[in-house]
Amino acid sequence: MCYCLTPPKQILSDINKVAVPSAALAEPHCWKTICKVRGANMSKVDPVSWAQLCTERGYKGERADRF
Repeated sequence: MCYCLTPPKQILSDINKVAVPSAALAEPHCWKTICKVRGANMSKVDPVSWAQLCTERGYKGERADRF
């Protein structure tokens, strides 16, 4: 199942736990969904957790470009 189909409440929980699946961080359409959930819930998103996800996503993209 594509992570995009995950209910927004679960995505929000995953963001705050830094538990978004790696595959979802790598897929542009999934990342767009994650960002939409974050945007709709800005006051509920832990900024440290969000920064960690962004760092992880950047690292994964960087690694994918190398191979």
